[in-house]
Amino acid sequence: MYFVGPSGGERFYLRMLLTAVRGPQSFEDLRTVNGVVHPDFKSACIALGLLDSDEQWNQCLEEAALWQGGHALRSLFVCILLHCHPADPLKLWNDHCQHLSDDCRHLLQTKYEVNDPSDDQVRSLALSLIRDLLQQNNSDLDVHHLPQPQHEFVPQPSLTERLIRDQRSYDVNALRETVLRDSARLNVDQRVAYDTLWQAIEAGNGGLYFLDGFGGAGKTFVINLTLSKVRSEGRIALAVASSGIAATLLEGGTTAHSRFKIPIDIDNNSTCNIPVQSPLAELIRQTDLLFWDEAVMQHRHVFEAVDRTFQDIRSDPRPFGGIVVCFCGDFRQILPVIPKGTRGQIVAACLKRSPLWRNIQLLPLTINMRLLNPTMHPDERRQQEEFANRILTIGEGRGTVDETVQWPVQGIVPENSVDELAKAVYPNLTNPNISPTAEYLANRVLLAPKNDTVTELNNTLLTSMPAQEFLSRSADKVVNDGGLEIYPTEYLNTIDVPTLPPHELKLKVGAPVILLRNLDPSAGLCNGTRMRVERCGERVVECKILCGKHAGETVFIPRIPLSPPSSAELPFEFHRTQFPLRLAFAMTINKSQGQTLTHVGLVLKDPVFTHGQLYVALSRVTNSANLHLIVPNEDRVEGKLKNVVYREVFL
Repeated sequence: MYFVGPSGGERFYLRMLLTAVRGPQSFEDLRTVNGVVHPDFKSACIALGLLDSDEQWNQCLEEAALWQGGHALRSLFVCILLHCHPADPLKLWNDHCQHLSDDCRHLLQTKYEVNDPSDDQVRSLALSLIRDLLQQNNSDLDVHHLPQPQHEFVPQPSLTERLIRDQRSYDVNALRETVLRDSARLNVDQRVAYDTLWQAIEAGNGGLYFLDGFGGAGKTFVINLTLSKVRSEGRIALAVASSGIAATLLEGGTTAHSRFKIPIDIDNNSTCNIPVQSPLAELIRQTDLLFWDEAVMQHRHVFEAVDRTFQDIRSDPRPFGGIVVCFCGDFRQILPVIPKGTRGQIVAACLKRSPLWRNIQLLPLTINMRLLNPTMHPDERRQQEEFANRILTIGEGRGTVDETVQWPVQGIVPENSVDELAKAVYPNLTNPNISPTAEYLANRVLLAPKNDTVTELNNTLLTSMPAQEFLSRSADKVVNDGGLEIYPTEYLNTIDVPTLPPHELKLKVGAPVILLRNLDPSAGLCNGTRMRVERCGERVVECKILCGKHAGETVFIPRIPLSPPSSAELPFEFHRTQFPLRLAFAMTINKSQGQTLTHVGLVLKDPVFTHGQLYVALSRVTNSANLHLIVPNEDRVEGKLKNVVYREVFL
């Protein structure tokens, strides 16, 4: 087809439809979407989701209101305000205020004891709750775009007061009971770490620590118990992680980038975007303890940027401004990702090569708590102990010859095929009478080293599901191309970056998906959160969270504008409006770091290629009997696996 740029008007929209609609028999066919004949090609493109339009946010709320109202709908409204930048938020509120406040009359009667609430009171409560959600997300959004509540039911403290209050609002009595109960369960190593951190906080002299332990050593248990202890004493303790998945396992956890406004493109002189007089700066000044989980996978420049920022905010030259900071992780795991980086560059980017490391005291955890289960049969305990020791040997590179290790051939699936692997990890997935439950999906995943393999696995498993397929096409556009209009839309549609959803996103009810952006960390919607698709609409997807403390909660995911990172190295600025989701039957080994699962399938036909990948993949599963592998056919008989370990990182 002849090229037509966006300035071509209806010809451009006609061309766009011709690339998306299959088998049209007339121009009217092209303008027909879901049985509705649109007056022009542009409106048909908008209806198909091929173009952005403020009307899509109306449609999004209308669809969601048919499924749920109340808190879930208000959370969706706030998500649209924060991430989609509608041109007229006031109109959006006026059009949907009835649905957004449909549970507020009941709340006023039961929670606020208002016997006969008026319509103004109902809308005022809804507005107050929306403003409260905006504050929970530390939003700088100008709320004056929305009407002022006529009645004040939910006090609106300043953002500073809100941040401090959130960190001091824990139930102290419940926390003390938790500390009393769980502190008795600490083993010797955990007790040393717990006591050391608490003594450092009481001394008030700051200090840097590293909680070092393999999977199953109980790092998360120690972190959450120490957080409970500090908070039960009325002090402020923050918990962050380098990945969204790890953050959901911590009490009050969030990603480090969202909490500390860390720049995405970072260098050795970077600082965080936190003004000294900001509410977040005041929170940092009152903080006594910071846990930073999965620190091994983060670039050293990130820690150094936060260190410089904290010293400036707290006017204290000590590391991190005198806050007790405990990094957590395992140096057997994957190191920072450096695009096209050499071995030397990857090792140089890790925390051990930072000037901060010389001030860090190590807190090792060496006891495998999974083996201490009193109900475990002795034979099973012996089997699991052998499995744990074998994984540690692989993680440290012992027994590795020419980057190759031996693995028991019993763990390799029969026929070494993807179909057999899928049946082992996802039994009954193809059964039309059984829909995968959230509990079923939460503990199962296929892992592979490369994104291309993961995409292929996800597409294969989605096709095998008997449910009806839903297709969402993205709206792609180049931003600020100087009016040259040299990139056809169908070329933009072919751009496939792992941090972006695909142009054609295919979903089915019951399929697992992974979130690609931090939509609402306070509600568990972090980059990396795994969910189950409950319902699909043209403009909104209803999902159920699978893991973390928000597991089981239902959330709405809208289409939002997304941009690729600078590492994508595109020669232009590019926006894609799409659901921020990818399928998650399978994921990369890197993305799985921080998760504990019961059933894992490992696809190694393309071998691992960097430090710690094999160790991470093998250590995700809690029982060796539920770990299934596919290897290159030539290595199947001997059970050979490639293992890459940078031993210098242990020095």
